[in-house]
Amino acid sequence: MPELNQSEVAAERVRQLCNYSESVSVDHSIPIRRYFRSGNEMMRMARVYQDEKDIQSAFILYTKFITLFVEKLMKHPGYKTVPENDKKVNKKVVELFLLFG
Repeated sequence: MPELNQSEVAAERVRQLCNYSESVSVDHSIPIRRYFRSGNEMMRMARVYQDEKDIQSAFILYTKFITLFVEKLMKHPGYKTVPENDKKVNKKVVELFLLFG
């Protein structure tokens, strides 16, 4: 088996972290407002991890947030009932891309 160079090892690690982070499920019996509160908490904790230079933990939370708010929650039956002000949380996704981009 050929030995991987440092950039290949790093790329594989990022793939593993992304796969782990994408394992977010949404239970339609849980009120959608709870997911929005959890999303705010995820962002807060991700910033704490980032400030503490724990980039891996911050990356996982940011990726879970993106998965939840961009891919999963729009399919929740309660999504249509969420006030527009609360939906603005999706704009934070743009901040994430700027942060890690």
